Amino acid sequence: MKGLKRFAGTIILAATIITVMIIGTAATAYADDATFDNYSETQQYVYENVMDMNTEINYKVKVDSIGSEFTNYARNSILGLTEIDNGTSVAGDYAALNFYNGDSFSYSYQKVDGQYVVSVTDKVSYRLTKSQQNTYTKKLAKVMKKIGTSGSDSAKCSRIYNYSFSLPSTAYTSYAALVQKKAVCNGYAALVYDMCREAGVPCRMIVGTANGGLHAWNLIKVNGKWYNADSTWDAGNKTFKYFMKSDAQFPDHTRSAAYTTSSFKSLCPMASKSLKISRKAK
Repeated sequence: MKGLKRFAGTIILAATIITVMIIGTAATAYADDATFDNYSETQQYVYENVMDMNTEINYKVKVDSIGSEFTNYARNSILGLTEIDNGTSVAGDYAALNFYNGDSFSYSYQKVDGQYVVSVTDKVSYRLTKSQQNTYTKKLAKVMKKIGTSGSDSAKCSRIYNYSFSLPSTAYTSYAALVQKKAVCNGYAALVYDMCREAGVPCRMIVGTANGGLHAWNLIKVNGKWYNADSTWDAGNKTFKYFMKSDAQFPDHTRSAAYTTSSFKSLCPMASKSLKISRKAK
C-alpha cells in the first residue's frame, strides 16, 4: 500500500465555509458495481445521491492517471454539479448550493488493464435534514397553490418575487426562507430558484460578489432570454430595482469564474436589455 496522501481545501461560498477533505491510498480489490468510465458519467450518480440527501456516496470511476485532473475532480465532485443544471429538470445548483454543506472525499485505486480504477467514498453533510426537506416540500406546494402558477412567465416571476419580499434576512437555505421565514442571499436565491421551477420558469442560482462581499442571486429565463434577479437586495427596499435586469443594468455584481465561461454563457445567453415587469403583474 502506498503512502497516505492528504489534500485539504476550503471553499468559501455565499458567506458559508464549505470544507472538503480528500484522502487517497492504493487499493487491493476491484468490483464492477457502480463503476463509471469517466468523470462526466459519475455526475448524474452523485447528483441523484445528493438530491436523496444520502450521507455516504460510494462508486468507482476509471481514469488514466491520479494527477491534477483527478484532484480537481475530487475537490469539486459536488460543487461541480452546477455544471449539469439545465435550468428546468436537473437541479444541480440546488444540490450544490442549497443542500451541500461539506464532505470528506476518500479514495483508493488499483491499476487494471492500463487504467486506474478509483473507488470513492464521499461522506457528505447537508444544511438540513430529510425531515426538514419533507416539511419544505409540503410548504412549497401550499405556497405555490396560493400564489398560482398560471399566466405568463413574467407574471409568475412577479408573484414569486413579491412573495420573497415577506422574508426576513438571517439564514442560508430555501427551507429557512420558506418554513422559518428567515433568509440571507443564499436562502433567497434558493427559494426563488425552486419556486420558479415549480411554476415552469427556467431558473439558475449563481454565486459571486456584490459590493465586494460574497453573494448569491438568480438568472431567470423569460421569452427565450435570461435575466439577472437579486431578491435579497430588492427585499430590503421592497423594490424591483434588481429584477429581470441585463448585465449592463445590474451594477455591483461580479460572477464567480465558473459563470463567466463560454460554455456557461452559451447555456444562459443574457438578454441585451432589461425586461420591464409590473410589480402587480397578475
